[in-house]
Amino acid sequence: MLDLLLILGFVVFNFLVVLVGYKLFGLRGLATTSVFFVLISNILVLKRVDVFGLAVPAGALAIGATFLITDIIGEFYSKEKAKQIVHITFFANIVWTLGLTFALYLPTHATDFSKNAMELLFTPLPRIALGGLIAFYVSQLIDVQLFHLLKNKFPNQLWIRNNGSTIVSQAIDTVLFLSIAFLGTLPFAVLGQMMIGMYSAKLMFAVLDTVIIYIIKHKKSNAEGVR
Repeated sequence: MLDLLLILGFVVFNFLVVLVGYKLFGLRGLATTSVFFVLISNILVLKRVDVFGLAVPAGALAIGATFLITDIIGEFYSKEKAKQIVHITFFANIVWTLGLTFALYLPTHATDFSKNAMELLFTPLPRIALGGLIAFYVSQLIDVQLFHLLKNKFPNQLWIRNNGSTIVSQAIDTVLFLSIAFLGTLPFAVLGQMMIGMYSAKLMFAVLDTVIIYIIKHKKSNAEGVR
């Protein structure tokens, strides 16, 4: 029970970070939190969390917040702004990956005590980052396109466009990322379990994501009504 509460607490924390960033800094806050969650998920993916017996990469609990971000931007700003945030986050991910990879090859002083830990943590980084880059870029652009396609087709059904775009794009993100990052390094059974677990966690994100979007929309409608 405690483990489940910790997982839910982490998910709620991620959503709160997005909402606080949005409340304090608007679009810039969303851009900043998008970069943060993509970068931290590249590290957290190495940790596997037990969710109802399934091995779920902890990074899945962080990357899901980026889909909330693009949905907020798509709903309350524009498709162009949503794509711009995707490109900014993609660029930051490239810079971060190259910088960390380069740092691993810097000469080590005799007093250094972190070399082994850093190599253990970041040596798999290039392949993981490549998987993350490709999966993020492809799935996020599909999410943006599908969100607006559904928005035009079902203008009054927010839950359809929000859930529909997220469910499809998260499936693509999961398969692309885990295949590129771990195919050949993990048994197929383990990889398949990770895909199921990761996608299941993301479906939970999709439901919570929709609730939050409705809350934001309701508050905005009330604020506009007061004016």
